[in-house]
Amino acid sequence: MTQKDALLEKLIKHPLDFGDLDFKHLTDPATGLQFDDLRMALKRVYNINESALRTESDATTGVLGQFNRYMTARRQKAYFRKINAGFVGTDGHKVIVAEGDSWFQFFGRDIINWLDDHHDYAIFSMSYAGDWLANILFEEKYVEELSIHKPSAFLVSGGGNDMVVRLGYSLSAHSERAVRQR
Repeated sequence: MTQKDALLEKLIKHPLDFGDLDFKHLTDPATGLQFDDLRMALKRVYNINESALRTESDATTGVLGQFNRYMTARRQKAYFRKINAGFVGTDGHKVIVAEGDSWFQFFGRDIINWLDDHHDYAIFSMSYAGDWLANILFEEKYVEELSIHKPSAFLVSGGGNDMVVRLGYSLSAHSERAVRQR
């Protein structure tokens, strides 16, 4: 077993024991870590299949889903207005693609709002409050958008919901083992 495989196995089987030093070793270029390795590990950590991802996140359903669709459409319309007005090619102007969760799509001011205050940025946002990093990675909507918009920067935000749920599962399993051992 390679060092990379051993570290990925530790991340998957014992996520609460996976520390900063383990992360440093895993992300060392010498390990040969690839995006597909992380995608596979994430899928195994959360022990969910791709079809389950769509039912686990409430980002696309109910009132939250309506809010997300409305805000995303509104932001994308503003982006295209700016692009159609000749934004691209102007000195100092930057195109940004953003994919993420509530850090980029919040009921009040969020990071995208703050960035949008800088008129040198045109931001194409696909963010949904409540979305999961696992959803973002598995759906890969950003891949097409990156090739279409050719941004100066790609912003991604996520992981909070994923970690809270995984931590809850881990703590629950740990508590059950502790109760059985008594």
